[in-house]
Amino acid sequence: MAVLTLILLKIAPIFLVLLLGYLAFALRWVDDSFIGSANRLVFYVAMPALVFLNTAGADFSSGLPWREILSFATAMILTTIAGYLVGGALRLSDPQKASFVQGALRGNFAIIGLAVLDQILGPQWVPAGALLIAFFLPLHNFASVVVLSLLGSDVEVHAHPVKKAFIVLGKSFRNPLITSIILGVLVSSAHITLPAVLTDALTYLQRLALPLALVGIGGSMGEYRSGGHYPVAAMSSFLKLFILPFFAVIMGIILGLNGEALVILAVFSGAPAAVASYPMADAMGADRDTAGSVILVSTSFCFLSLTVILTILKVSGFT
Repeated sequence: MAVLTLILLKIAPIFLVLLLGYLAFALRWVDDSFIGSANRLVFYVAMPALVFLNTAGADFSSGLPWREILSFATAMILTTIAGYLVGGALRLSDPQKASFVQGALRGNFAIIGLAVLDQILGPQWVPAGALLIAFFLPLHNFASVVVLSLLGSDVEVHAHPVKKAFIVLGKSFRNPLITSIILGVLVSSAHITLPAVLTDALTYLQRLALPLALVGIGGSMGEYRSGGHYPVAAMSSFLKLFILPFFAVIMGIILGLNGEALVILAVFSGAPAAVASYPMADAMGADRDTAGSVILVSTSFCFLSLTVILTILKVSGFT
């Protein structure tokens, strides 16, 4: 119980900042315009600065984190299959099933995942998490495109699914986070020393990233429409918050991961549904109300689920 309480107290501040964003929007202290501007500032400036600095300072001499990548990829494949089967058992329409499965596999590890790592392991482990984003982000983008292309109702998707998939994947690789990761890897590999004035400026932006991102996510939660899809969202959230991290952790243990590496894998795989899944579902013909409900439910309960998962790993002696 002491371990459970300690972990919960470490994660609680993140939830409180999210709640602040939600209440600020609900009480109209901030409006849609502010939330939109804040989210754009985070997406195009602050988060890329955070990821670039941590990637540029990473040491790639020890090789790539293949065990983490394989564990995460295997967990995503198994969860996608499970989500498709459960969606069929619930007799969901294809657009609903698309959002259901996407919600179960696409996580918000770039923001909430890094924030939890910062609280649980300390800021010295954020670079290790940022490095994994370079590999995890393309994986779940690719998986989401495949699911939405196969199940979405967008006429263009069904007419040219492969072409549409490559278009969306091309856009995903122009994602500012991906761009900042690539630049960071190049700087690190070439052993380039950045000017102090540039490093200091990026450090200021880096400090802005997570708090502003959490406030933005909290405020955005007030915009999503549920459409009465909470029971379906609850099942999708269960797959996202428990089944996906279960598969990832089991695979990680089989491959020999332990300690902080296993904690990072558990946190990233157990992060709630990504906010980006809502506009992506809408753009590719999936059910956006279901997507919004999954984001609301999974984000609301992820702190309890992560507390349970990390407590089990700690008590079991794996971390």
